[in-house]
Amino acid sequence: MSIKDIKLVERNLRYYWGYAYPTVRRIEISTNLTDKQYMDTLIHEILHVLYPTDSESKISKNASTIRYYLWKQGFRRMEKKDDPAT
Repeated sequence: MSIKDIKLVERNLRYYWGYAYPTVRRIEISTNLTDKQYMDTLIHEILHVLYPTDSESKISKNASTIRYYLWKQGFRRMEKKDDPAT
């Protein structure tokens, strides 16, 4: 399995920014997040899928560290466009 096997669903989540379902390789992310919150949540939930036995504190720390450096380097979310290569 590859990272491309993870299904990402964006929807209005009431109580969470995101949620991961590691056994089915599915991630849900709330639609009402800032770009920085979205990046952090996406990384966080991907880590849950890739490392399902890691603790929440380890996942959170690693996700925040990765997001910090990506954000510092200028990475930002782009508008979606239909791209058959992705």
